[in-house]
Parts: sequence; structure tokens; C-alpha cells
Amino acid sequence: TSQTPKPLLPVAGVPAIQRILNQLIKLKGREIVVVTGYRNEEISLFLQNEFGNEIKLVYNERFEDDTNILSVDLGVDALSKPDLGYTIIETDIILETKGWEHFLSFRGDSFSAWATVGCYSEKLTGAAVKVSNAGSVTKIVYAPEYDRDFEGWLKMLGILKVGFKEVEYDRELRKKAINNGIDQYYLNPWLENLDHLPCRTIDLSDYFGGAFNDLVSYKQINQGYEKLLIK
Repeated sequence: TSQTPKPLLPVAGVPAIQRILNQLIKLKGREIVVVTGYRNEEISLFLQNEFGNEIKLVYNERFEDDTNILSVDLGVDALSKPDLGYTIIETDIILETKGWEHFLSFRGDSFSAWATVGCYSEKLTGAAVKVSNAGSVTKIVYAPEYDRDFEGWLKMLGILKVGFKEVEYDRELRKKAINNGIDQYYLNPWLENLDHLPCRTIDLSDYFGGAFNDLVSYKQINQGYEKLLIK
């Protein structure tokens, strides 16, 4: 990413963020906000050339200190009608078209939900959720170092659908968390307040999807998606 910003890294020849936005642009009645930070000018120019006024750009001038909680807050604040609910999407994820269609088919539903792909394991660590038999999320964890206690929990993909009933509390808790520092993830308020932020999962394990945080995972995503497109 010293040469190319992470969102612009090509996956099967198309920048990762463009693959995400190509799916969202199709939606009727949508409002899309993209929050930029590192290499802002380069990313903004690319997005303006590709999507013009179809998206709104917001710059996070504190990106060097922020993990991602402030970026999320800036993006939500920039929405014209956040009270209707919104979806938070990280830009280092790849999901095949059918997976997007499945996730977005729940767009009009009132519940909040985390997208998941696969299960937490020694080879797939990070954020994960434990789900009850009824389908509700009962616990959330962020464990980048493998912990066998979370083996088999559903692995988060990096997409959160916030239903309108949870909007007020989601925004309130995030702003309180930011007052304690921005070097934290946007999932923290949910991790600590599930009693007030009920949610479920939308599992996308039947579709090709994943995130890339290093060169190895990027190559795996890229090669896997190229193979998918050839089929």
C-alpha cells in the first residue's frame, strides 16, 4: 500500500472499493458516503471519476490516529436520514455478486445484523460472534491472536446493518466511546452493549467472500476471485 492505497488494490483487475460500490450503486433510494483518510486525494479523484455525484466523500483528517470508529461516525453523521438505518461497510472486503444480493435483500428489514463468512479458527482470526439457537447474537469478540475458546464462532466479514430501532443507541454509544479515544474499532460499542443493541447475523458462507489485511490474504482473495470469475 506504499504504492497503491488499500481500497484501490485490484481484485481480479478491479479496485476493491469499486467492486463494492458497483453493487451499491444499483440500489434504488440509496445514499452512499465514503470516508477517506490515507492518500485521500488519490482515492477521492478515482471515486469522483468513476462515480461522480452518485456518492458523497468525507475526509477523516485524524485518520492516522483512528482505527475506524471515527471514520464510521463521520460517515453516519454525513447521511441525510440516518434515523432510517444504515449499513457500514469496510473497504477491504470482497464478496461475490450473489452474496451482495443476498445480504442486500434484507435492506428493508428493521433488524440489525452482522455479515459473517465462515468460522473463527486458527487460520481465520479477528472479530467473531456467538449465535443462539434462535439466531440472535449473544456475544461478540475481537481476537486477532488465536484463542481456542472462540473456535467455531461465526467470523465477521466487516459489514454491519443497523436497523432503525438501534440507530439512536448506536450513535450515542459510539460518540461516548470516541470521547475515550479513537484508537478502537467501531464494533466496540456493540461488543459491550448487546443488551441494548439486539442483532442477528446474515451468514454469507455459501458465497465467496473475505477480507485482506496483509499480502498473503490479499493474494488469496485475488486468486480466489479470479478463479470464481472463470467458472
